[in-house]
Amino acid sequence: MFKRFAATAVATVMFALPACSGHAADVESMKVRCRARGSSELSVDTSNVAVEYEGKRGDGTHAVNATVFVDGREETFQCIFCRSGRRLLQFTVDESRDGPDAVEIDTE
Repeated sequence: MFKRFAATAVATVMFALPACSGHAADVESMKVRCRARGSSELSVDTSNVAVEYEGKRGDGTHAVNATVFVDGREETFQCIFCRSGRRLLQFTVDESRDGPDAVEIDTE
């Protein structure tokens, strides 16, 4: 039974890794994907979303911050990409204008 479990665990890890391994995505592609995700989640046109690559974080992931301008107000959100930059791990909308907590949307 242990051997079967170990083999299953290894297979699971092997299938999970390719999504974030391989060649790194360029900064522009992360910005485009973050802009598109924010546009979709917040129901705004992509032209209203300004994105900025914040760089590689201490844990190796990449952060892209964004601001949405709609009807004279602005909202901010952040996209976190895996170490290679190829997969979006987390999308967080800053809801500070309505309360102290941010809304995190799991992307997996």
